[in-house]
Amino acid sequence: MGAGLSRRSNQFRQSATIRMSALARMLRAQGKQVLDLSIGEPDFNTPEHICEAACRAAREGYTHYPPVAGFHELREAVAVYTGKITGVSYEVEHVLVTAGAKQALSHLFQVLADPGDEVLIPAPCWVSYPDMAIAAGLKPILIPTSPENEFKLSAETLEEAIEKHTRAKILVINTPCNPTGAVYDDRTLREIAELIRVKAPHIWVVSDEVYDRLIFEGEHVSIARYLDPERVCVVNSCSKAYAMTGWRVGWLVGPAEVVKKCEFLQGQTTAGACSVSQRAAIAALTGPQDFVYKMRRVFHRRTGMAVDILSQLPEAFKPFKPAGTFYVWVSVEDLINTGIVKDGDELAEKLLKEIHVSVVGGNSFGDPGAIRLSCAASDETIFSALNRVLNYLDDLLRHGERRTHTC
Repeated sequence: MGAGLSRRSNQFRQSATIRMSALARMLRAQGKQVLDLSIGEPDFNTPEHICEAACRAAREGYTHYPPVAGFHELREAVAVYTGKITGVSYEVEHVLVTAGAKQALSHLFQVLADPGDEVLIPAPCWVSYPDMAIAAGLKPILIPTSPENEFKLSAETLEEAIEKHTRAKILVINTPCNPTGAVYDDRTLREIAELIRVKAPHIWVVSDEVYDRLIFEGEHVSIARYLDPERVCVVNSCSKAYAMTGWRVGWLVGPAEVVKKCEFLQGQTTAGACSVSQRAAIAALTGPQDFVYKMRRVFHRRTGMAVDILSQLPEAFKPFKPAGTFYVWVSVEDLINTGIVKDGDELAEKLLKEIHVSVVGGNSFGDPGAIRLSCAASDETIFSALNRVLNYLDDLLRHGERRTHTC
């Protein structure tokens, strides 16, 4: 018998989204025609001018270790970008470039709180928040939201959570939200900020804004606009807005002291983000933005199409119309109540194994009564996949028994 693993490691889980994508790839390798609505990345290629910037950087010798905190030009571009959104004046020392937004979030959970402290997370939430908190020795506290409130955390609900969880040290705000597509409005963010200012000044706010460019109507609003800049950290990346998921460039913007501590942590773990990717990110932030607007229009149309199709089977699905992102969050409580499936995860497994459509169950997002669909796929794929699902479930509801479909 070996020395054994840490107790903490036994709490780690594989990401549900990564797991479903891996299962879909495995079935494809077996020759199955899988229609994938699980993956959380744009199906667009990175714009040419960004790719050319990377090629040019490699030829010019940007192939060595970069500064741990990121190239000055990129940090400057991020400071300007974030300042325009938040109305806060940021300098280079307020910015740390990371290998994707995940790394920025992970750093913050380790730097802003001590083991045993609590992280307040509105749910449904992105699957990685709870596990990141656990990895930092923190306790994730999921605060349920509802479609009646458009899946947005209210100041009243937050106040109740703060009173109950006395070791709360961090509040995560994700707008636009993965998985629901909810977008926080100006009034709600003002009320949350005021509550924290008056009743919970000990709480840090981590604002995850990686989908900020994918809002279908109106403009993105950051809680950093209304909160003391010394109490809020904004996380973002190039991944979603510029179809740069594989380039692994993200950042955090916050108080200089927090940024410096995160920089020290990064220097002892991964060091700086990829040099070539950083040069590409500079081109993304400072170059033409036409691509972003085009992609946003496409995702708006696709999510609308998905909601319309799913609404054809009201006894099984209640889709939430997203205000941003490229996801559609679907309540399947009515289907669960029939006894056909026990939860969203079981439904996702059935859909993949029996009709070869890949979605993600809601359990890991904090809501077992739902599934998440990604519309980062072609119109044809979305239409074909959802009609497979409708036919399959219509058959189940009519006959009340399992029937295997072949594709």
